[in-house]
Order: sequence, then structure tokens, then C-alpha cells
Amino acid sequence: MDRLKGKYFDIPPKIVIEVDIKADTTAFENGADGYVMQKARKLLDFGAEKVLWIITSMQRVYVIDRNDPTWYVVDWSETISVLDNCSLNIKQILEDEEIDY
Repeated sequence: MDRLKGKYFDIPPKIVIEVDIKADTTAFENGADGYVMQKARKLLDFGAEKVLWIITSMQRVYVIDRNDPTWYVVDWSETISVLDNCSLNIKQILEDEEIDY
């Protein structure tokens, strides 16, 4: 049986959703973008299938899929496929929940 060890699992998540960056990104080439790309690559190498990184200050989402060589950034008003029959639209969720942004 796989067990939680400290803060990390032994098995990769299918989908990773990150929100914002709280790390110091100054040491990374291209700053925050470099940090997102490096961490996303590590998550994919670990076995994650998809990484969605929401940047609230820019109202953007990085969409990084192990099966798609094109990593892209979209406005958070776009509907993003997360899994089969499961999609995500950040702006719509915020509006539905009456959350100011």
C-alpha cells in the first residue's frame, strides 16, 4: 500500500493544479515563467499527466500536458479540459460563487 510520507506521496498524481507562486523565483532563468516550467517538468517526469498552474494576478492558466508537446497559457475565462468529461473555467467558478477578483 502506498503511504503518505511527510508532505509527498510515493505515486504521482494524475492532475496537478497549482495556484500562484510563493517561492523566490529570482534565481530561475526567466523568473516566474522559468520556475513554473522547471517545476512542471519535474511533475511530469514524476508521472503526472497534466499540470494546470493558475496565476491569479494575471488571470491566466498555464496548461501543461504530458501528451501534448505544446505547453500554452490561456486566459482564465477559457474552458480547459482537465480529464475526460471534466473541464475547468476559473472565471465561471468565481462568478458562480460570487467571489470578487
